[in-house]
Amino acid sequence: MAILKYHNLNSTILDLGIFINNFYMISEGHWERLFLSHIQPLSFIWSLSFKIFPDDVVPYFILAEQAFLLTFPVVVLYRSYGIIPTVAFALYFPLWYNALFDFHLDHLAIPFLLGFFIMERKGKIGLAVFFGFLLALVKEIFTMQAIFCGIYLFIIRKHRLGGSILTLASLVYFFIGCVYLKTYFNPDVMNNNQVPIGTYSWLGNSFQDIILAILTKPFWILKEIFSNEERVKYIFYLFGALGFIPFLRPGILWVTIPILAHSLLSLDPKHYGFTHHYSAGLLIPNIIAFAEGIPRAKRLWEHIKLKKQWFEPILCAGLIVCHILLSPSPISLKFYNPGAGSHYFAVYIPSERNQIIKTA
Repeated sequence: MAILKYHNLNSTILDLGIFINNFYMISEGHWERLFLSHIQPLSFIWSLSFKIFPDDVVPYFILAEQAFLLTFPVVVLYRSYGIIPTVAFALYFPLWYNALFDFHLDHLAIPFLLGFFIMERKGKIGLAVFFGFLLALVKEIFTMQAIFCGIYLFIIRKHRLGGSILTLASLVYFFIGCVYLKTYFNPDVMNNNQVPIGTYSWLGNSFQDIILAILTKPFWILKEIFSNEERVKYIFYLFGALGFIPFLRPGILWVTIPILAHSLLSLDPKHYGFTHHYSAGLLIPNIIAFAEGIPRAKRLWEHIKLKKQWFEPILCAGLIVCHILLSPSPISLKFYNPGAGSHYFAVYIPSERNQIIKTA
């Protein structure tokens, strides 16, 4: 579907066009592009595609790669947790928006976080730390999430050494990459406090003011968040689409705090819009919490005297209904709604207009 959208000229400059341009420029030796706007050193890997494929093939390659990495967790989840969490992942609406909203390196957070959790569950803490640090390399906000992954290992899972290594390594990388390199390569923007203070200016005029506001005025901030209908909708959709079962495993949700804070504290509606890619860091923790919360959900179901055999059918029916209502897939309402814009089925179908443009 992503390839069809691009092939029919319905992808956009923001952000597929920007990434194609950056990858090409990096392949031509403009290494500073790894650190412009966002700190994304892994962009180098995608830039190599311009050395391997003809230029007009590269967009198809990177979209296919994104689709592969987004869907590969189906195999791992099925082997680790069984059919219901796998179905929940496949139907979870953030997966579809990350796959069909052009291309973003944010999608790497999904396989990296899956590797982090699965390796930790298997007792392979070294590999868990490795995947956690790979997460830090995706983008600044994921560096913060990697720090929280380290704290999760240290405090919640009691892996003191692994947690310490991941936390310290991510902190060092944060100060080198997200503070020094970002300031060096983006001096005008950083000196003018345009990024990222602008989207959080209601909390203060500096990082120090923002942190102080979060620590000293938590109830005021929560009031502001929950008085905004779109922010409440964002939270409700994210967890409601999984039957709120992730809340039964709150420890896992610890690693979602930076991503949720980034979205819910921002003044930019795109950050808490459920049709964008900013949910990439939430997808796997929510699904893992869902998978591990199911046994407790079953006990609660039986505790309120509901028939045991109806739990799984009703849960699966709920997953399907939420998918139909919220996702942009071919079985969703949005797919057949002309008002859905870039998610309407027509964007995947060749048109005479597109052919005229290509011919010209």
